Amino acid sequence: MDTLPSVTPPLPERKATRSVILPTLLSGLMVGVDNVGSSLAVASLLFSGALVAGLQLGTQVLLLSSVVMAAGLRSAQPNAIGLVQETGIAILSAALLTMSGHLENVGEGARVATALAIIGAASLATGVTCLTVGWLRLGGFARFIPFPVVAGFLAGSGWMLVEGALAMVSGGNSEADTHGQVNLLDHLTHLKSLDKIGVTLLFAVGLIALLRRFSHPAVLPGFLVASGALFYLALFAFDLSPEQARIAGWLPQAAAGPTTAGAISLGALPGQVVWPEVWGALPSILSVALLNLLGAMLNSSGLELATGRELDANAELKGTGVANLLVTPFGGASGYMGLGVTLLAERMGATTRWTGAVAAAATALGLMFAGPLISVMPAFLTAGIVLFLGLELLQEWLLTTWRTLPRTEWVVVFLVVLVTGAAGFLNGLALGIAVAMVLFVVNYARLPVLRNTTSGADQRSNVDRSLEATHHLQKYGDAIALLQIHGYLFFGSTVAIVDWISRRLAKDGASPLLYVVLDMRRVQGADSSAMACFAKIHKLAEGNGFRVFFSHLAPDLTGLFKDSGLTFAEGGIFSLEPDLDHALERCEEYLLARSKEPLLLDAEMRHHFEVIMGPHPRIPDMVNVLERLSFEREGVLIRRGDPADSFYFLESGSVRISLTLPDGRLLRLRTMTSGAIVGDIGVCLAQPRVADVIANGPVVAYRLTTTALERLEVEDPALAILFHRLLARALAEKVVVANAALRASQG
Repeated sequence: MDTLPSVTPPLPERKATRSVILPTLLSGLMVGVDNVGSSLAVASLLFSGALVAGLQLGTQVLLLSSVVMAAGLRSAQPNAIGLVQETGIAILSAALLTMSGHLENVGEGARVATALAIIGAASLATGVTCLTVGWLRLGGFARFIPFPVVAGFLAGSGWMLVEGALAMVSGGNSEADTHGQVNLLDHLTHLKSLDKIGVTLLFAVGLIALLRRFSHPAVLPGFLVASGALFYLALFAFDLSPEQARIAGWLPQAAAGPTTAGAISLGALPGQVVWPEVWGALPSILSVALLNLLGAMLNSSGLELATGRELDANAELKGTGVANLLVTPFGGASGYMGLGVTLLAERMGATTRWTGAVAAAATALGLMFAGPLISVMPAFLTAGIVLFLGLELLQEWLLTTWRTLPRTEWVVVFLVVLVTGAAGFLNGLALGIAVAMVLFVVNYARLPVLRNTTSGADQRSNVDRSLEATHHLQKYGDAIALLQIHGYLFFGSTVAIVDWISRRLAKDGASPLLYVVLDMRRVQGADSSAMACFAKIHKLAEGNGFRVFFSHLAPDLTGLFKDSGLTFAEGGIFSLEPDLDHALERCEEYLLARSKEPLLLDAEMRHHFEVIMGPHPRIPDMVNVLERLSFEREGVLIRRGDPADSFYFLESGSVRISLTLPDGRLLRLRTMTSGAIVGDIGVCLAQPRVADVIANGPVVAYRLTTTALERLEVEDPALAILFHRLLARALAEKVVVANAALRASQG
């Protein structure tokens, strides 16, 4: 298990030269010692109570699992070291406790065999899950699991380890509630075990304090050896024999009877497995697989951050899957790369693949002496290591998150831990996901779905109209409401759209709402619940006499509207436009068409000049010097690339300014209607034409060439000045409209 402290960024990868041999040996040896101590502790947790007969065999299996994990893990990080991880062990401990309670009337061999089958099945599930996710290239899956749920799951693992550790020294593993959960309060009030609980707690707290104070990797093994030596010195001082200590519960009972001294062999167990109990443990097995999957992905991400090297998450998962499949046949425990020990090896300069091999060899050496180690290792040491692991998980994922997470998210962590301790991992996980989903929906619904709201008086289409029409739209344009929608739409978020429209309808002093444009270009999707709100908008429109135009509506959303009975029709309550520009243009046309004021939109050229400049006696002379031209539909007034040697005054009809893209598509830049001036900017800047100007239908236009204007400047300067004033007024109006649109777009 990853009990060694994590460290800072690594040294660059090097080949196995003399300069890395010693660091490789030292780091591998330290990991091996850590594996031996952790395996003894975990075995004592898993194989206690009704399963104590399998303690020696279980210890050997766990040590062998550590050997295979350290040697068999393949990673792009050359010195990555695989470990049996304690988070899954906490779930397995509860599952084995439940199983042993169901099999009280069968032999010890059957109970141990079934226990190993459950442990192996968890490794199999972990291997298959990691391989599948890796092959499907879903290595980023961890990002979709709410962090509070992951934190709560890990903190819940810590809680279960604390309970398991106390059960190891209080003898409480043989009793469990209907969920298979041991009761923490029962252990703490177990009078006969208070001394052992106290010493175990003192050991765990002392180990935590030392590792907080000192980061040297020798602290953990040194503290284990010192604590064991102190225990035997105490026995000597009080003139107690090991057997007396064993009877008193200070040494494991596994070495006392003939059935526990290795009489149960691995080869004799497969036929004794009670398979219905294995199937019954399937929820716990799948929980272990899920937790290991998350742990492996999180550790890979952590290694990337610490080393600055990118890892292929999917390849890492495949390597983890293979390592877990290798330990499955003998009932080995699951695991994945240990982040702390890998970074420790980096810091020490052990940067080759031999690091894992040395760690495996050191662990295998401990495997040879597993039997003697079991019989002499004090119970408070094994329980203390488990308690240390549990307290570390609780501190990191329950207490630290109190300071780093928002309170609502931390409540999810706390609830997962609470329910895990009371009703099991799956119930805790289910509650955590459910609460996280509710919080996500509530928080997401609080985000403003309306990115910007404005009116047609400020936001205009790309249509240049006569000054008369422009002034009318500025005066009455607030009858057009433009709402820019963004995000994912569901009932909780789309309510804001309904509320805004309702407030706009009830707003005092505002023009009657006639048209609503919903710009949907930034909408990522919607569910069926959102359609209820749009149905309400439809009823509001029907009852209040306004129309709704949707722009940039994605095809899948269009289908969702139609499936909900909300149809789009030309002239109907709901209309569909390809983009915002066309939607605004349509609203402007309707607003101009229903004007009660006389708008001479297709009046003679003289009227358009008077609107721009006001009455002037020489306006007829201005019209007379212009060249009157007529164009049919698709007639070209200006061609891209031509010199800017003239400009046009539109008397009637409309033209479009378009640009041909490299792929042959035509992009509409603007539309210009009667009363507009076309080509004036190019003339003023003396630049070649940058776009084509094409008639949308029959057009009557008046042209003034730069040559004619220059002649007027000589022959009739007063008339030339009038044309310059006309151009200046028209350009100024364009700037005013553009500035208003810019302010509106910035909200």
